[in-house]
Amino acid sequence: MNTEPKNANEEYLEIMRQLCQQTPGSFEWFSDLLEAGLVWDHIVDGDTLDVAMADRVFVALVTRWPLNPWWTRNAVVLVPVLINAISAWRWSNQKNAPKDRAYDIYTEVPATMAFLIGGQAAVDHYLPRLRDLAQARLIEDEQEDGGKK
Repeated sequence: MNTEPKNANEEYLEIMRQLCQQTPGSFEWFSDLLEAGLVWDHIVDGDTLDVAMADRVFVALVTRWPLNPWWTRNAVVLVPVLINAISAWRWSNQKNAPKDRAYDIYTEVPATMAFLIGGQAAVDHYLPRLRDLAQARLIEDEQEDGGKK
């Protein structure tokens, strides 16, 4: 048995897998979304971009998303949430804006997903820990980046 503590990202993804386990396409869609967000963040920050990652994102967005049952069933609800997450991310990159809004993709999108999958009970069950882990990811990111702001 592995007794090493999980990092925030591993635990976060494990919780999202649990949330999505009975909903075809939902975890795959969310994983693709996170990877797309990471590619976008690397580009904006001027970080090294992994070509294989960029290729996966391109393939996901143009071939998997249009056929993903979760996306096709819920796109009308998810698009406004994604627009909000994008807006929050952009705003968080402004001078003196709090960086935590960049993590709406890790909190507000899963909140919507939880509601669509299991109603208020799923939001109440999953979101407190997901929010804690999103905050931990922010702290880890700040330590790695050395505080870009």
